[in-house]
Amino acid sequence: MTLAQEAMAENYPAGSGHHSATAPSDAGLGEWNGFIDSARSVWSSKLMKRKRILLVSLLALALSMPLPARAYADDAEEAGAMICDTLIARPACLAATVAGSVFFVISLPFALISKKVDRAAEVMVVYPARATFTRPLGDFDI
Repeated sequence: MTLAQEAMAENYPAGSGHHSATAPSDAGLGEWNGFIDSARSVWSSKLMKRKRILLVSLLALALSMPLPARAYADDAEEAGAMICDTLIARPACLAATVAGSVFFVISLPFALISKKVDRAAEVMVVYPARATFTRPLGDFDI
């Protein structure tokens, strides 16, 4: 027999005229006291007490672990640098790579004449592409 059935059996003895699993609407909340008490007894069982003690202990342990304040500051600075890199620097470097490629193609005849194709490619295409695609996120030192 379930807890709800036990509570109903206590509050509605056989032959009382109440055969449904719900309390009559004119009776108020008094009939549900047995059910509420049964639910409280389940909640306050030994197993639940042990689980609550374990949960409170783990929470206290987690909150009491000493962490250096500098670690938080370093993480915050690094996170800020990564966000700025993602939102500002990478798109700007990508635009510089595209624009550099266009200008490299335009300047290619002049670079061929002066035999500086490698230097022009390095400055206009490779350097911005390296800053866009191979540089670690948040690291602005190349």
